[in-house]
Amino acid sequence: MSNIKNEYERAKALSNLAPHLPENLFPEALAVARNIGNENQRAEALSNLAPHLPENLFPEELAAARNIRDKYQRAKALSNLAPHLPENLFPKAKAAARNIGDENQRAKALSNLAPHLPENLFPKAKAAARNIGDENYRARALSNLNRSLAKVKKSGRKST
Repeated sequence: MSNIKNEYERAKALSNLAPHLPENLFPEALAVARNIGNENQRAEALSNLAPHLPENLFPEELAAARNIRDKYQRAKALSNLAPHLPENLFPKAKAAARNIGDENQRAKALSNLAPHLPENLFPKAKAAARNIGDENYRARALSNLNRSLAKVKKSGRKST
């Protein structure tokens, strides 16, 4: 796949192949995705690999998402990784969301992480949301976090 010169086509090929790749090819596919220069295409490729990725590669996938400089693309990649992340990586994902400079994108990322967070991370996620200056973005993030926390408490899901 790395011999496909056009980054859009390379990302598209990775996305289309991801559901069909054998587990032993995922390290190479992840390396190809990480080396896509266009951050939109990189975020897209990382997002589409996530549902199929072996668990041992998620630290590398999360690091690749965290290294996306564009705030919108980083928020998109983190949001799309959230449903698939192993619980032990949520502190790093939450920290990456908290460090997004754009308040709208930070609120989106925190909101999209919320349904998947273990209960013990909600206080720090809510603290990050409270630090959002724009009241609309802050309200959206806190509302989503509170709704998700209520569901976690109702289900009895705890952190391990």
